[in-house]
Amino acid sequence: MIWEEDTLRNYSRDMRHGEQFVLWLTIGLFFVLWTLRVLFLPAPETENFFSFANNTSLRILIFLCPFVFLTVFVCKEALQDAFAIHQGTRTGWILAISYSLSLVLWEALHHVISFPHDAWALVNFPFAPIIEELVFRGYMFTHLLKFTGKLETILITSVLFTLIHFPGWIFLSGLQGEPFLTRAGGIFIFSLVQGVIRLYAKSVLPNIAVHLVNNAVS
Repeated sequence: MIWEEDTLRNYSRDMRHGEQFVLWLTIGLFFVLWTLRVLFLPAPETENFFSFANNTSLRILIFLCPFVFLTVFVCKEALQDAFAIHQGTRTGWILAISYSLSLVLWEALHHVISFPHDAWALVNFPFAPIIEELVFRGYMFTHLLKFTGKLETILITSVLFTLIHFPGWIFLSGLQGEPFLTRAGGIFIFSLVQGVIRLYAKSVLPNIAVHLVNNAVS
């Protein structure tokens, strides 16, 4: 009996170490892809609206596909569990709806809300929010939460989420007269709130809803 308990304990420890390795491999892969994006894809100032939309769509697909591959072929998890695609809790949806309404109110108070109709809309709504949330508040949040604390998980995913928007959206915002740190800080705070919603909702779906609202009105 003692031998069997030791064997099960060692097996559980080895499984946990294996899951941790896959987690950090995923984050490392994220940084590699992010670096390749900065080095080889066209700089935002050289693109027109249509090429920027297409290249950004390509970037998003590049980031999602590796996580799907790791989930299916390495971790052998169900995609629904790995990306937290569940119904979500009532508390999470209440937080998501409240935050969405505050975003709409904020935009309405500062300028007239106008829904985009050019090629940028192909990236902003609804494609990018869905993919980004599946990666950050779905896959990364789910797996980080297994090995780190709640606060650490929210902070790490928020930092990574902010990085993914550089140099694209942050740079373009600078061209429009908005300070770099202001834009970066706004993205980081948005991600922090999204992390809290994800924590209480236990699902990525409310995060996708909030992100869709944010990109539609901003």
